[in-house]
Amino acid sequence: MLAAYLCRVPVKIHTVAGLPWINYKGATKYFMIQLEKLNYFLANAIFPNSEKLLRLMRDYNIGNSKLKVIASGTSNGIDTNWYSQNSEAVQIQAKNLLRQFEVIDLVSVWLYIGRIVKDKGIEDLVEAFLLIKDKFPHDQLWLVGDEEFERDKVSTRIKKEIDTNTSIKKWGFQNDVRPFLMAANILVFPSYREGFPNVPLQAASMECTMILSDINGCNEIIENGVSGLLVPPGNHFALYAAMHKLRNEQTLQLYFAQNALNVVKKKYEQKTVWESIYNEYMVHLENSKIFSLNRVENLHI
Repeated sequence: MLAAYLCRVPVKIHTVAGLPWINYKGATKYFMIQLEKLNYFLANAIFPNSEKLLRLMRDYNIGNSKLKVIASGTSNGIDTNWYSQNSEAVQIQAKNLLRQFEVIDLVSVWLYIGRIVKDKGIEDLVEAFLLIKDKFPHDQLWLVGDEEFERDKVSTRIKKEIDTNTSIKKWGFQNDVRPFLMAANILVFPSYREGFPNVPLQAASMECTMILSDINGCNEIIENGVSGLLVPPGNHFALYAAMHKLRNEQTLQLYFAQNALNVVKKKYEQKTVWESIYNEYMVHLENSKIFSLNRVENLHI
């Protein structure tokens, strides 16, 4: 943003997908907030990607009149045609995954998608899964995402559990998460901090039941007890209770999944979000008094 200002770029738009300093304290938090305020001072427009993120920024007196949420939130929306259970190829892949790991009836697959770091609630997830496994020893936890312990370490005990427990499957980063969402019973996403996460949107579009942290973004995608379950971040006992509640409730799982799908189609369809982003950008270009709208539309960018 500073480079764009020095180079006299006429329109500088800042999309906020999360506040990295929110879980810090003391001097570190203060310094990071000041850097954030500099970004916002230089920007012409600031687009938080969720309503609750916008309110949080106003609580910190950041951005003020420049703040606006585009459409209903998210940075990119979700392509509900791509993330759909209707793909025969994805159905076959999902069945192969279940067959490969001998997942039989009455066994639940708990799915996590994201970076394997402490900030995403991985320690809480493993702790809760171990409690579930005490009652249902054949259940499995699938972790889809890269380990980034060098950036945000988990405890030695949890790392050892992830590496050695045969009921925990590490898949690493996957370009296509659809087969995993179709194969799993429930997505568990216990993150501590988000702007507006994509993974729950993908899960909702794939009709995968969800348990999410009650944090910004997550609690805008689902309504607790209506389209999924929300739990306090950092509380593995509450997470376990939610997992235990949903495990054998097939009717409730289907009810949550259908309601979440309806919300995503109504509010977060990708084409609708893209159109709103395009319109906002065009308004700011026109207001810059440097480009005419007709000229911009002919640039083919």
